[in-house]
Amino acid sequence: MKSPASRIESIGYILKVEDLSPVQYYVMENTLVMESLEPFPGYHGKHVPTSLKPRNIYLMVKNGYDFEEIARLSREIHKSFPYRFSGTPAEIEIRNKRYHAIRIKFLESFEMVTELQNLYKDAGIRFRKFKRLEGSARIKVHRFFLVEETTPGIFRDLQEAEQFYLEIPVLLRWKSFEAITRDVKNNVDNNNFDAALGMMYRYECPVELIRIWARDQSPERAIQLREKYLEFIHRAEI
Repeated sequence: MKSPASRIESIGYILKVEDLSPVQYYVMENTLVMESLEPFPGYHGKHVPTSLKPRNIYLMVKNGYDFEEIARLSREIHKSFPYRFSGTPAEIEIRNKRYHAIRIKFLESFEMVTELQNLYKDAGIRFRKFKRLEGSARIKVHRFFLVEETTPGIFRDLQEAEQFYLEIPVLLRWKSFEAITRDVKNNVDNNNFDAALGMMYRYECPVELIRIWARDQSPERAIQLREKYLEFIHRAEI
């Protein structure tokens, strides 16, 4: 008899690269809000999220904020903002300079951005002034995880069905991760997926992860991808 999947609530982060560009409309005057032009650059096909509906929005702020501080502020804002959203702190490195932001997900419309900014402003958040800033950015998003471990070392995201996470035994540097991902994509039948690095806290120690985003995922595919990542990590002697 198959044992039930283990549901896990935790915190951690995702590290990824996305192309960012300023949002021109529906933002507070003279503030910088960035959007991801292609939130999953490694995936190509039908039903890719588009800019018609916000996917990843970054409210650029003057100072860095703790995960707990943003979580508490977002909880209070939910009381007067009756729409679904998730707000978590992020660090953005673009053009060799580091910025702080609040990453917003799940908004139904760009028209909600100004109202949400005003609520954060009323709670004491100071926004960065507008400047022309765009290009490829390395982004570290501190976030909640709500997942279930479907098989040992593989976690399914319970909020976004297209995402699952592969546990790996080592912390990868970004360049090594990019090289290993290229090797994996060149050695599987279906290489249409986007990958990012991550970490999730567990009871005994942090767990290093690779986040996979794909429309046509399956448990068998997740197992195959994890096996390939482990194979090429071992070959690289990392």
